[in-house]
Amino acid sequence: MAQFSRCFITIDKKHFLNPATFGLVFVLQFFAGHAISTQKLFSAYIITTILFLVLGLITSFYARQLRISLSFILGYLLMGLLRLVLFNVPLVSILGIMITPTFYLFSFHMLSDPVTAPKNNNDKIYAGAIVALIDGIFRMAEIPYGQFYASLITGCIFALYLSNPKMKIVANENIQI
Repeated sequence: MAQFSRCFITIDKKHFLNPATFGLVFVLQFFAGHAISTQKLFSAYIITTILFLVLGLITSFYARQLRISLSFILGYLLMGLLRLVLFNVPLVSILGIMITPTFYLFSFHMLSDPVTAPKNNNDKIYAGAIVALIDGIFRMAEIPYGQFYASLITGCIFALYLSNPKMKIVANENIQI
């Protein structure tokens, strides 16, 4: 499904959705009983989290995608604090997710895909913040895997915003099976 989105869901023959996110959302949505995504993955030791954080910072810096990642992380923290105030969510459950390797894998590698992330620096900041906002709303509504849905929705929003009125789903004629 990841390759399907890359080949068939395009604007001006360029894919705009992160293929990994699209594939993951597709599997979680249509094969929910057979797939799982967990925050506990890789989280047996704090050193793993530190490695994911450091390597993610380095990768995002060199890919010039640090703005989208850091705006998501800050936005996630702010939405978590809002959940703390509004719903009395324990602080440990907010910060607990932030010390898992999968949080940084998502923040620095799924959001910061150079091909599908916005090109403009301000748009990168807005995109990260929008993902965090939508994810926060999904978490308030107790919708599992909200960060993946939020990323996919934000990708669509930015595709519409950046290409308006050219948004269309087209088949790529160069695909050979």
